[in-house]
Amino acid sequence: MAKRRTKLEIQADQVIKKNLNILGEKIYKESRRTTRVLTGALKNSQNYAVKPDTTLTMFQLAYGRDVRPAGQKTGETDALLIAVKKHLPEGIEIIKKDLTESILYPFRG
Repeated sequence: MAKRRTKLEIQADQVIKKNLNILGEKIYKESRRTTRVLTGALKNSQNYAVKPDTTLTMFQLAYGRDVRPAGQKTGETDALLIAVKKHLPEGIEIIKKDLTESILYPFRG
């Protein structure tokens, strides 16, 4: 049997889910903007999902990891991974801040 979550756990998961959706959208938009377009299949395959409540999954066609971002002849490949690395630290800090605020809110005078 699944353990029932407390009200505080549900609220924390809602804060995390909201912020993961925002983070996923930022990463998604940037990776689509920087992905090289040949047929458009790679760009169209990029997307994200937040399931169940605290897991952000980014996905694209497998060959996306081998394609350099548009306009680059050298350097790192995989526009999606580059966007994840760029936005992840900021996204984590925002989630930590929002969780801290939501936990401390009832105790503010």
